[in-house]
Amino acid sequence: MKRFFRIMAICLFVVAFSGQAMAVNGFKAQGSATIPGIMYYYTDSNTWSLPYIMLTNTSSTSVNCQVNVYGSEGEDLGAAALVAKGGTNWITILNGPGIFEIPPHSTRCYILHFPASPYYTYAHAIVEWNSNDQFQKNALIGSCELRNKNQGIVTTSYLPVNNGNPF
Repeated sequence: MKRFFRIMAICLFVVAFSGQAMAVNGFKAQGSATIPGIMYYYTDSNTWSLPYIMLTNTSSTSVNCQVNVYGSEGEDLGAAALVAKGGTNWITILNGPGIFEIPPHSTRCYILHFPASPYYTYAHAIVEWNSNDQFQKNALIGSCELRNKNQGIVTTSYLPVNNGNPF
């Protein structure tokens, strides 16, 4: 009987705290993906590396999205972020951390821009989404473009989010 109560107590503990793990900052995600291996640094105007995370909503309903980027010591890098839409003439829809909407069949770009002073870190990003349709599955696809400039030469590499699969 004692063993039964211990097992029940453990189960209640897990259930009580699992909601907190799934709802960072009150955001209850229906889907998520982690992007590892992001280099983010700025030395000067000739030496930098910035990530551009492109997220596309492949569904027929709008989704809310939240991206959290953490440096090598777990520091939140969201203050350096902006979210944009458009192409050549980008329109900023969010400065800093927060939740942004991606309409059906639309793409948004999450960017970490230049810090105010020299900075260097390895980072990872967690992309989460939800929608008003509680049964919706796999709404987003994405890629992380790493733009680097070293002594005036710009290079670009791409990391598919979730191996290129919808999440």
